[in-house]
Amino acid sequence: MIIEKLKIEDIEETSKMLKEIFDEFVAPDYSQTGVDYFCEMIRNQSISERLFSGSIIYAAKSNDKISGYIEIKDLNHIYLLFVKKEFHKKGIAKKLLDFSINFLKRNNPKLNAITVNSTPYSVKIYERLGFNKIADMQLKNGILSYPMRRIIE
Repeated sequence: MIIEKLKIEDIEETSKMLKEIFDEFVAPDYSQTGVDYFCEMIRNQSISERLFSGSIIYAAKSNDKISGYIEIKDLNHIYLLFVKKEFHKKGIAKKLLDFSINFLKRNNPKLNAITVNSTPYSVKIYERLGFNKIADMQLKNGILSYPMRRIIE
């Protein structure tokens, strides 16, 4: 497995992967408004726009296929972190997160925390990655999430 910046030519594959994972693991907890909002976030055009407007996006690749995705906004917030089902529990989310944190720390030595708005499904995963809830569940644009933070040493 390798981790690299997301390439333009990988956006379509990435968008399809994100949709598949979302549909199976996250969408059942969301209203149609939330599903529609998320689907808009992962359209090819939306990912492309964020890629060229400052989001830091990395892909994990296994055998030249996208197996994981992480997107960081504002140099301290995980916008999206997804791993394909067949790669769950293989440490890919941790590798993507560690890779991203190392990049962020090189570019901002004063970075002391990273945040995420976790889906209900992902809370336990983020807790294993060192995050703690910092507020109660929120609902915004039909998306249920728990604000979480990981202190960076």
